[in-house]
Amino acid sequence: MAGWTESAAVGHFGDSSLLVAPTDDDVRPGLAPVWNARRHFIDHLEDNYASDTDRVDLPCTILHCHSWVRSDEPMVVVRLEPLQQPARRRAQEQLCRKLTGLAAKIPDGKWLRIEVDESPL
Repeated sequence: MAGWTESAAVGHFGDSSLLVAPTDDDVRPGLAPVWNARRHFIDHLEDNYASDTDRVDLPCTILHCHSWVRSDEPMVVVRLEPLQQPARRRAQEQLCRKLTGLAAKIPDGKWLRIEVDESPL
């Protein structure tokens, strides 16, 4: 299996104004799909993370975690740095299990696995 590569972050929402729901007069192209994806992301956390305020903040925290990527023939593995607070870490781990359980493939046909663990380097 190929080695791990350090990555700055898995992703980010960029413009912080994307963290609020779009309004009918919002004309920024592509905003609704970003908001909908973020809403689904938050919905995956509901079972494990009770506070509404924290659920809104947690996706950004997870997506900005330090990460490492490893790729081999059948799959790409993204390893996220564990969050320090126990409740947040449980939510992070649960979310990664749910996302991996979707059995997603990236465009080149490899399976995607997302996990939480310490640095492999």
